[in-house]
Amino acid sequence: MNISAKDLDYLNPRKFSNNYHFKSVRNSAKQSRLDLLSSECAGKRVIHMGAADHLNLIGNKIQSGIWLHGVLTGVAQECVGVDTAAEVVEHIRKTYGVTNIRAGDVFSESSANYFRQQMPWDVMILGEILEHIPDPVAFLTQIHHYYSGVVERLVITVPNALRFSNFFNSLRGYEAINTDHKYWFTPYTIASVVAAAGLTPRWVAPCHYVWESPRRQFLCRFLQRRFPFLRDCLVVNASL
Repeated sequence: MNISAKDLDYLNPRKFSNNYHFKSVRNSAKQSRLDLLSSECAGKRVIHMGAADHLNLIGNKIQSGIWLHGVLTGVAQECVGVDTAAEVVEHIRKTYGVTNIRAGDVFSESSANYFRQQMPWDVMILGEILEHIPDPVAFLTQIHHYYSGVVERLVITVPNALRFSNFFNSLRGYEAINTDHKYWFTPYTIASVVAAAGLTPRWVAPCHYVWESPRRQFLCRFLQRRFPFLRDCLVVNASL
């Protein structure tokens, strides 16, 4: 289900409600985050922001075939990654022979000009970035400023505050979280952040990551298939 004109009235915001029921969540057949992102990038020209990942996780992810930049590279017509962590980018290039990733700040004129010279681009991927940013609206506003007219659409993934594991952990009296995260998001609040930055959210789809054990996998598959709002992360498609 796409975000409706009625939803956009509240997201922009032209209207206000203290108890709005946001139902415009796409129950995608692609329940896996990697599968959905792959389908969004298949045959496209892709800019992958924050492509490097954490240094201590990259090797295992590459070996397991779940390193996002590697997955996107395998399905896209062209995929160029950019990351501010120059030492990690250099490690990836030297250790794994990955050449389609470059160090730089996407908000620098040199990076923006690099991508402008190779226009047009179909998709910019922001995978698990916004939850680390102190001001995600300002961050996306900069994306809009530098890349409007350069790339057609933005695909963002963030952790879902409504995920089943958060509910389960709360019953046990704790929150399990990456300590670098600044935010959790719900389907409506991530769409609201996107809209506040001057972008147009088109749809939100809850997805899952990779489950740790067969028992957890069975339970999560059952619950998340029946109740998509309980999935682990949110994928947002937006127009620049």
